Amino acid sequence: MVIGLVCSECINLTKWRVYIRSRTVLAQSHQRRFSRWLHNPRINPQKLYSVLIRQALASWGGSAITLIEDTSMLWDEFCLVRLSVQYRGRAVPLVWRVMRHRSSSVRFEVYQQMLKRAVGLLPAGTCVCFLADRGFVDTRLMRYLRDELGWHFRIRIKSNSWIYRPGKGWKRLNHYHLDLGEVILLQGVSLNKTKSLSGLHLALARDALSRQVWMVASDRVTSLKTFQEYSERFQIEEEFLALRSRE
Repeated sequence: MVIGLVCSECINLTKWRVYIRSRTVLAQSHQRRFSRWLHNPRINPQKLYSVLIRQALASWGGSAITLIEDTSMLWDEFCLVRLSVQYRGRAVPLVWRVMRHRSSSVRFEVYQQMLKRAVGLLPAGTCVCFLADRGFVDTRLMRYLRDELGWHFRIRIKSNSWIYRPGKGWKRLNHYHLDLGEVILLQGVSLNKTKSLSGLHLALARDALSRQVWMVASDRVTSLKTFQEYSERFQIEEEFLALRSRE
């Protein structure tokens, strides 16, 4: 079945037949055989692969791991939510979920279970840094990462987000007009008027070359290094690019 999958480059069970050595003649018989194996309730992929994943992560060494989460749309009908491990310049998938969903924006409850599953795969005592784009701007997520999982995070936030600074009151981030190459670091702010979360730190900048504005929220005091840390998120884009090229 694995050889058929690799050689045919598709998941059509009947197309695997030409790569299989068997006395069976009818393609339908092959298909039923493959289907029975794939739907065997005794085969638990999560249980089987969890052991291998734990061994792999432990052998990579180091006391810190960077996790990257993002979504991608497939055929404008399915949404792929993936949590990957940053390793040697690549994003290696750790936990993922595919669901019928016409938007790349998903609710926190959808991927919270993925985060819980990832906790059981990581080596004990590992320092985790979570990276995500604007689609994951949710104070419930940030609170869950910081207060319950004990993870660090660097999450890009939207320019229309509200922040509160002691003595300054509430203000939208798009009211900060950044010149080319300018950086503003805001420490100890609260994010969002509804479901507000305090004790956050922000790094705002306008890139001198692309003129693009970057706004990153962090659980730790921000600096210029914050942008470098967040830039590791783009390693997952290579994985999604390769995936979409096979559509």
